Amino acid sequence: MGTIGALSKVEAFQNEHVLITNSDLLTNLNYEDFYLDFLKMMRIFL
Repeated sequence: MGTIGALSKVEAFQNEHVLITNSDLLTNLNYEDFYLDFLKMMRIFL
């Protein structure tokens, strides 16, 4: 199925935005800050 192939099995998401990462990703990324920055950028472009 590949990295993103399992998404074809999802009938509907519960939220408007979904963050997808590889399971072998090693990071110290603060996902909350990342999401909040994303929302700020979306407001700029809309």
